[in-house]
Amino acid sequence: MTPFPADSAGEWFNLRSRAWTDFPDSWNPMLIREIRRMLKGRAFAITFLLLLLSCWATSFFLVMSADLALDLIGAGRQFCSYFFVLLLLPNCFVVPLSMFALAAEEHSEQTLEVLTLSTLRIGQIFSGFFWCGALHAGIYYAAVVPFICFSYLLRGVALSNILFALVIALLFTAYMMACGMMLGACSSGPIRKTFCVLVLVVMGAFAFSISSTMAAAVVSTPSFLEVLSFALPSLVCSGSILVTILLFITGFGVGQFRLFDPLIAPYHVRLDEKGQVKRFSVRYGRISVELDESLRKEYFPDPPPGTATSPTPS
Repeated sequence: MTPFPADSAGEWFNLRSRAWTDFPDSWNPMLIREIRRMLKGRAFAITFLLLLLSCWATSFFLVMSADLALDLIGAGRQFCSYFFVLLLLPNCFVVPLSMFALAAEEHSEQTLEVLTLSTLRIGQIFSGFFWCGALHAGIYYAAVVPFICFSYLLRGVALSNILFALVIALLFTAYMMACGMMLGACSSGPIRKTFCVLVLVVMGAFAFSISSTMAAAVVSTPSFLEVLSFALPSLVCSGSILVTILLFITGFGVGQFRLFDPLIAPYHVRLDEKGQVKRFSVRYGRISVELDESLRKEYFPDPPPGTATSPTPS
């Protein structure tokens, strides 16, 4: 093998070091900001510790209560079912509520208008929220998957069944993340925010019950061929419906973010009795700006004679 010359090796090392130095700058700024806020928050630390303690307590209780020498296969299936329930619990409630809080906070602090005026596009803002939620959910998966591997070591559960149940969990996690972002983008006031939180909790309860039931049924099935025979048609049907709803919800959430873009948001102009501009208000942002007389004359001069028509009295 021909070695690099000294100049070529030094240039190659400089290019690689410069690439690694500039690598964080190529990330989404919204993703970096939300990850920092998530890791510094107390809610994430408390939820993560509670999840780890719940998994440890569940495994300890099941090991102490189950007779592993007599029913090893049943113990492995029972362990795996309980751990999937613990995995789906934060991913159906905590992660969507955190996504909802991130999107709703942009409305409450009125920072969404500032973000849209920057060089960031609406797609980058939305993708930053989404990947932050994906990282949030991925940390919970990383915490519970070792316990699922422990249940696999007890035998009685096929690896293909566990992977199939993980696909179900990932599908419902992505669905609830999109629901949280969409409802957070729609919550522009306190009353609407409270209503959206209640809707999100109800949707999380339905998603948790359906996904936990499907995961437990897949794990409890002895062979993967039986899973394909009874669960694959229902999963394909429900998956196609969930993917369609997921795409619709994602598009609706992006549309809600676009409504607050001052560059493209429609404005409603109000005129006085003389036909001059009296007030212009953002129709979707509920922000009304009164114009002073000097600003009205500067930005909205009087129309030339013959163009302004005064309304006829009724």
